[in-house]
Amino acid sequence: MKSRLCWYVAEKILRDLKTRPDQDYSPRLLDSLVALAEFLVSESRILEHGPEVAKKEVREQIPVERVKDGPACAREVRWRLRLAAGAASDDEGLKKVEKANGHVNGVKRRKVESEGVEERFRNFKPRIWDREQTKEENLGMETVQAAHPGAGEAWSDAWVDGEDQTMGSVEGPEAQVSRQRTVVVKVKKTEQGLERQRIERTVEQWQWTGD
Repeated sequence: MKSRLCWYVAEKILRDLKTRPDQDYSPRLLDSLVALAEFLVSESRILEHGPEVAKKEVREQIPVERVKDGPACAREVRWRLRLAAGAASDDEGLKKVEKANGHVNGVKRRKVESEGVEERFRNFKPRIWDREQTKEENLGMETVQAAHPGAGEAWSDAWVDGEDQTMGSVEGPEAQVSRQRTVVVKVKKTEQGLERQRIERTVEQWQWTGD
């Protein structure tokens, strides 16, 4: 799925949270929204610190007509979702920030009823990784034979579903392809052992000889 859709969802959720900060979300929905926000924060880190080719790809997915500042939007959505879950966070991790008057970062938290009803989402914990590492690798440049992108609305089908090395006819003109790979590895301990998540992104730049 294109990350562009995720930015649209984040912008809509942020508007909802600003207008109705006390609205309730089901634990499953809240978990999904926090995961989406974490993904967009990781995209923001690439935009801020990644290689130029990766920055360009992330930047192209942000709908600037709706999201003026992608990193700020992603971090504010994550922060407000954590407040909705009953926790406050700083920019990069969870931290309790409670004031004596019962307010958290300017937002009043809901109180537990005296009858002993547990606060909703009290046991919800956003996913936190013990370690996260980003590796970047330049895969170099090679010359291949491939046809230019065709005309019409279906021109992208061959580039989405075709072979990685020769997108189109092998009798086409020569093209130079440069590739940059970014690998994000996240690990954390679990009750059963550990969980490891590996996200790999390869960005290709195609340029035909003579263009």
